Amino acid sequence: MKRTLLLNFIFIFIIALTSCNHPRKFEPTNTIFKPAQSNNQETTLFKLDDSNTRFKLTKVMAGNIFVYTIDSVSKQSYTLRKDNTLIATELISNTSNVKEIAEQVVTKLKNSGATNMKVSEPVAAKTREATITESEIQFELEGDKMLIYLAVADNGKHKIEFQGSVHSDIEANKQDFKNLARSITFPVTGATTH
Repeated sequence: MKRTLLLNFIFIFIIALTSCNHPRKFEPTNTIFKPAQSNNQETTLFKLDDSNTRFKLTKVMAGNIFVYTIDSVSKQSYTLRKDNTLIATELISNTSNVKEIAEQVVTKLKNSGATNMKVSEPVAAKTREATITESEIQFELEGDKMLIYLAVADNGKHKIEFQGSVHSDIEANKQDFKNLARSITFPVTGATTH
């Protein structure tokens, strides 16, 4: 279910994001994410440093799906064609990889009427604590040029997936997505999620 929700986030033109019943305040940098099913609330799974990007944590959806927007502008709904958005979540399946995710995204884009699709070959970048494998899908939707950024950060124990949708200022926003994904650290390598 988490996988379906994550993929649908990118491809549904208008999505209603659930808000918490009470306001939550997020620190603008070094946001800490907890394992999906950890009994120890002090155990953290990963951190992202958003100090080198315009994208800031905006919302946390059910299933530990973290939504980032430019300057943390929160809305009730986001559209693929109007909002540049990045989401991050833990992959439950250790067998999922960027190439498989890209294939699923391409299928959904085709079904949505996207044309002129170009999928880049996955490229791996090393950080201190993880290997980040990235790919992108360039396409047009009703004449508008867009891009989907995909990445999986893998530290050998956990995989964190990133999906970003860009409709404007494509190169700058893509670089911000890369900066955010590549900032990942895993403060407690023994954290478990299952």
